[in-house]
Amino acid sequence: MPQYVFSRATLDKAIDDWVTRKTSKYSEKEESFLIVKAALPWLLEHLKQFNAVCSLNEDTLLHEVRVFAKVQIKAYPHQKTRIDETCALIIDFFHSDVVRDHKMIIG
Repeated sequence: MPQYVFSRATLDKAIDDWVTRKTSKYSEKEESFLIVKAALPWLLEHLKQFNAVCSLNEDTLLHEVRVFAKVQIKAYPHQKTRIDETCALIIDFFHSDVVRDHKMIIG
């Protein structure tokens, strides 16, 4: 099972790369990619990942993204579609080559 280990600085660089790569292929979805960039710190806050190094495994990531989505949908029910898309794209980010390129994954 993959283990994600990264600093906030590495995450910031990686998400910028991911947004750039995704936008170059799917320019019409740039706003969605930028929302993911903005949502990642909220997810880390939800995960209580305030340390210099963040660490979580795949099961935790998937479970907590679902929990995060439920919390966000409860708070913003009129934004359910956008929240669902954002959470799917967060998982896409963690499964992307960018995460491997930035050495944010072990295993």
